[in-house]
Amino acid sequence: MGGGLADRIWEVAISALLRSLHLLIPVMLLLGTGYLLGWRLRIDPQPLSRLALYGLSPALVLAALKPKHLPGAELLWIATFSVAMLVAALLLSALLASLLHLDRARRSGLALTTAFANTANLGLPVVALVLGSRGEQAGVLFVLTQVVLLNTVGALVAGSHNPDGRLLRRTLGLPSLWALGLVLILSALQLPLPQPVAAAAQLGSAGYVPVVLISLGITLARTRLLTEWDRVALIGTGARLLVMPALGWLILSALPLAAVAQHALLLQAAMPVAVNAYILAQEFQSAGGQVAATVFSSLLGGLLTIPLLSSWLR
Repeated sequence: MGGGLADRIWEVAISALLRSLHLLIPVMLLLGTGYLLGWRLRIDPQPLSRLALYGLSPALVLAALKPKHLPGAELLWIATFSVAMLVAALLLSALLASLLHLDRARRSGLALTTAFANTANLGLPVVALVLGSRGEQAGVLFVLTQVVLLNTVGALVAGSHNPDGRLLRRTLGLPSLWALGLVLILSALQLPLPQPVAAAAQLGSAGYVPVVLISLGITLARTRLLTEWDRVALIGTGARLLVMPALGWLILSALPLAAVAQHALLLQAAMPVAVNAYILAQEFQSAGGQVAATVFSSLLGGLLTIPLLSSWLR
């Protein structure tokens, strides 16, 4: 009996690992392409990262968060969870930064990688694979709250190591924030995006992830990985993949959400570092090499942690 249960758990874990590989291999191929370009051609990643931040991210927001009727009660509790997770991540990263005696730029980088997970490009497909359509709505609503927080608090955190009078203006000037405002206004009015705008957003959003991953690969090629993969990147990876899901489980236990919604949110909280965190780190010069190394190592670590959590939730 015990052997049969162990075999079943092993089968589920292997199945989840294969599914994770199916999702992560294309990501690794694009990262590898960027790495080769950076190594052979010495390309500067900054123009690509700025193209993604200022040119393509608004299209991603418009395409991913189409105006829709949002369920108020569930959205309220998911937003509560999202804010609580952000506060916990910022407190955790501040504690770790103090223990590691980090300078202000590296503190900002550690805060970004601890707080923001890859909930959209990786998290939503994993939720769909593990929980099916039952958990998809909760996953989408969590992505919505993360987009808001990343483009507001995330930008402020990224620039906090070098505060000046332009920081708030630069944050409020992010096009993705304006795109988000448009989506929320149209949702409140129950109006759709104009068809040409929706079509253009769909085209632009398709280019966002490849551009970001290639830019990230170029940065990795220009980074001394053995230097950047120091204790900060490794501790940041552990904080994102291990500590944050544990804190998420504790927070969810206090919220009146259905079990399937809790499972979806816990999966989202366990995702590797968001590639958008790297884009903000590049733009605001918040230890971009450290953030790039943490993004990459968390993707590798996620090959182990995501299947284990998926098999447990199933």
